[in-house]
Amino acid sequence: MEKNIEFKPDSSEVEDVEYYRLSGNTYVKVFQRYSKVRVDIRKYYLNTKGFLCPETKGIQLSLKSWKRLQKLRKDINSSIEKITGFALKLIEIYVY
Repeated sequence: MEKNIEFKPDSSEVEDVEYYRLSGNTYVKVFQRYSKVRVDIRKYYLNTKGFLCPETKGIQLSLKSWKRLQKLRKDINSSIEKITGFALKLIEIYVY
């Protein structure tokens, strides 16, 4: 998580929250709610109190869906390469 950025506090049932900046105002939020891990990707905006708040549009993946997406990354990168003509450097990500 980047320094000097305050996110709007989550409700009390959310535990273990981590944020990662993708680009601009788009963040990945990894958290646990009711003993289930979720991966949330969406844009954030700065509210009048100075907190970053999530926009309503985005995607929230279960851990199962996140792992499936990770397994599909090579196929997705191949499709991007075929469409754009540019090769993407693959970074190995191990999912346990």
